[in-house]
Amino acid sequence: MISKNRLSQSIIISIFIMVTLLMIAGVHTLQVSAVQPRQAMQISCIRPTSDEMELQCANLEANLLAVTVRIEMHAIYDLQGHTYTKAHPSHATIMAGRYLVTHNHFKFSLTEPAANGQEGYIAISLRRADGTLIIDQAPLDAFTIVHADAQTLVLEFLDEQGSGLFSALGLPSANFIDWRVANLQPGIELAQIDWNGERAHLDWVQIDVLHLADSVPQLQVNNFARFGCSGGGVYWNGQHIGNNWARSIEENTATDEITRRYSLIALNSDAILQLAQ
Repeated sequence: MISKNRLSQSIIISIFIMVTLLMIAGVHTLQVSAVQPRQAMQISCIRPTSDEMELQCANLEANLLAVTVRIEMHAIYDLQGHTYTKAHPSHATIMAGRYLVTHNHFKFSLTEPAANGQEGYIAISLRRADGTLIIDQAPLDAFTIVHADAQTLVLEFLDEQGSGLFSALGLPSANFIDWRVANLQPGIELAQIDWNGERAHLDWVQIDVLHLADSVPQLQVNNFARFGCSGGGVYWNGQHIGNNWARSIEENTATDEITRRYSLIALNSDAILQLAQ
């Protein structure tokens, strides 16, 4: 989706590809299993200054990719009487061993499979950050939507015994934190899940602009993330504070020159933090 707001000197073209969260209440920190947060981001992974720092950054990247899941929603389409299927990728973060925290701008319904002759989703696959298969084309009743905000979905996956699927598979969960304890400011370094079209990776980014009083508290970071990374986690000191919502381009109307590219990050809501306990 692309929206345009013409100003006197510039036009902002907003290309929304990502989703998350609503209002935040309460100041508290919650930690959920495997990924251990740092006490403070004393190093810069954008510009590490020693081999030791590079190793610390590499270890943190490995930990955050371990809690990242790629979602593939398999959809059926009709083209002039001919049907075909297509997998739509996005990303999510494992929470509390049983949930995936992701975006809320899926093209079709996640609860009503496509009926005969209709377009829509018919199955879901899950993969690890490196593409390793977790679930292959399971029916849509393989998960339950347990929370939905305007910009966030939380999907629950259970095994046959009713336990959290990801814990049962030995996969770690992320630490989730109330973003207000981080004292976020322009210039602060964050870690953002992105991907190259085949596997996820981590980008070290910086905050450009904050809009914390909006109905969806959000950040703008200096990275133009790729289509398909919607819902991927964004981290402060190794702790999940939000996820990928959208990306935008600003252009100069007089020259058509692109003057800025950035991503929008929606911050965690209190409802997400409650489920993380």
